[in-house]
Amino acid sequence: MKLSSIVILLIIIFLEILIYFYSQYVAPDHISEWQLASRYSARISFILFFIMQIYVAKSDKSFTKLVDENTFTSLFLAFAFNHLIHLGFLLTSSVINEWTINYIARIPEIIGWLTLVFFVFIFLFNLKTSAKLINLLKVLLIGFSVIFFVAYFKRMIGTPPEWSSNIVYTFLTVVSFIGLSAILKSIFYKTKK
Repeated sequence: MKLSSIVILLIIIFLEILIYFYSQYVAPDHISEWQLASRYSARISFILFFIMQIYVAKSDKSFTKLVDENTFTSLFLAFAFNHLIHLGFLLTSSVINEWTINYIARIPEIIGWLTLVFFVFIFLFNLKTSAKLINLLKVLLIGFSVIFFVAYFKRMIGTPPEWSSNIVYTFLTVVSFIGLSAILKSIFYKTKK
């Protein structure tokens, strides 16, 4: 494991601790603090993911060569670490709120999370990436791009959750569409080069 990976993990943990304490400070009750922590950590994940999308789109290298770069790996790990902490906040919120989770309906999401964890291990331990793994990573990046876009779009056209506004979700929808377009263009265009 590289020192840079450890530093990224520590920075993300510190940031998420700040998010939790901020959520605890602004939430009216114990149940809401976990919902807010989950929401704010998802937004940090989105920012990190968007930076990675733009980095991939701006690079003149093929996606296969890009995956071997430290910058891409660091961006991916920052996003993945943060998003896994977000999952912890989300699950805690679900338990505290006693929400029923339909695991059968969540199979695609569960596969996405497991694939994310799989690539964390690949990148943390510098394991060799085959063409099949590169293609799986492309599917994962496209999948998360679509998930962010759809989630923000649904909130934009619906009633926003408490402590949010349609303006925030309109902005996030536009930015997530730009990120989705960038990742699709760079993955498919660079594949043909």
